[in-house]
Amino acid sequence: MNCESIPSVTSFEHLSNELIYEIFDYLDFYSIHKSFLNLNIRFYNLINSSTLPIKINLSSISKSNFQLYYEHIIIPYQNRITLLQLSNRFIPDLFSVPFNNMIQLQTLVLKNIESDFLENIFTDSLCLPSLSSLIIKPIDTLLNTNNLYRQIFRLPALKYCNVTFNEAIAFDPLPFATNKEFSPIEIFLINHDCRIDQLNAILSYVPHIRR
Repeated sequence: MNCESIPSVTSFEHLSNELIYEIFDYLDFYSIHKSFLNLNIRFYNLINSSTLPIKINLSSISKSNFQLYYEHIIIPYQNRITLLQLSNRFIPDLFSVPFNNMIQLQTLVLKNIESDFLENIFTDSLCLPSLSSLIIKPIDTLLNTNNLYRQIFRLPALKYCNVTFNEAIAFDPLPFATNKEFSPIEIFLINHDCRIDQLNAILSYVPHIRR
């Protein structure tokens, strides 16, 4: 029997760091943390390395599980989170998510979230300096769309924005943008009813939008 013809078997631990990171990219960070953190010192260092981006999807999670996730993942790694998806209406009722420390957050997806929570997130746009992609779909009626738009347009790195409102009310008229108020948004999807004057005002803030 020719031993050279027998395929070699490589264990997961023998893979390079780069390849392990590529595999991790397909896994939820909570599963990575739970399965590999205490495996050995190498994996402990890999997981805690600042070069490993953290993507968190909380689209379906119970209150009890979210508390564990919050304590063991969100708080310890908040400055390394690059993607965060919240799609559970109970999440904001439990804790105040520390957006002001998520300096590397690039993608934020907010679905089935109460509109009051949305306004609190974007009060200080400087807390999200890296946010480039934003998807918003609240579960209830948004009482002041123009106020939320003002906050969105202040996000300094935003390139993609997708907003869907089941029902929206615009109490205060949105003024037309000045040169200092232009948003960097390039792709802008608006899924709600609005008056033509409101639409014209909204479009005045996005001169870089792709046609």
